[in-house]
Amino acid sequence: KQPFLLTLYVLGKHYMLSKMEVVGPPSSWTVADVQRFLADRHLHGLQAAFLEHEIDGQVLLTLSEEDLEKSMGITKLGLRRKLVLSTGELKTRSYEPAAALQPVGAEVAEAPRVRGGEEVEAEE
Repeated sequence: KQPFLLTLYVLGKHYMLSKMEVVGPPSSWTVADVQRFLADRHLHGLQAAFLEHEIDGQVLLTLSEEDLEKSMGITKLGLRRKLVLSTGELKTRSYEPAAALQPVGAEVAEAPRVRGGEEVEAEE
């Protein structure tokens, strides 16, 4: 399956963004993660302004409709409301770290080894 690529042209520069799922708590998202979030929500009309203003996840969570309109020049009410609704959803979700990123504790390291359905001695 080929990844979806989005090309943005902002302030004389091209940006290529692939469509991938954004993971982790939004407060840790980069500017590129926020761009993917906007694309996933079909809020393409906000991407150029968010890129220009370097909106990352921490800032995204604090934006108000007034910020969007007065500070960023986003005049379309529909886009502003959709973003506020989407960020509201982000704030109510719980974000658990991926299991693959969890450190291995002693309880895992000391777990019995199983091969062919039978417990075997640990190999050293």
